[in-house]
Amino acid sequence: MMMRLAVFILAALATVGADDPWAKVKELGSGSELKIWKKGAAQPVEAVYDDLTEEKLLAVVKNEQVAIPKAEIDRIDARAKAQKGKAVKETRVERDVHRPERAAAPPRSMREPTAGSPQSTVSNTVSWANGKAPYETVYRRTARAEAK
Repeated sequence: MMMRLAVFILAALATVGADDPWAKVKELGSGSELKIWKKGAAQPVEAVYDDLTEEKLLAVVKNEQVAIPKAEIDRIDARAKAQKGKAVKETRVERDVHRPERAAAPPRSMREPTAGSPQSTVSNTVSWANGKAPYETVYRRTARAEAK
């Protein structure tokens, strides 16, 4: 009986926390990139997450810390702090079974393939991934939030 009650209480607490969209913003790590959509604004404010209280969001906008009241925010899109880029290697092998342009000339050495033999081309490419994830909406004003 006590075990059921404890499970019920834990489930109720988890549900209450999941219903609060402001809690998702609090989970962001310091340094996360934000796009903050204010009431009536045509474009978002681009910022970097610093801290959060129940009444306002603290963020860095153009190297200046600003406090944006929760009542002025319609939506917040965020992406996690960029990871260091890492090398991405790609190897492509193209196989040509027949190359008529090579058929006319005999091989110059033993290393060169004979006319009509299969040819292969191998290319390696190394690029650097920037590690940036796409923006995801973490907060959207609800009717319940406006009522508070």
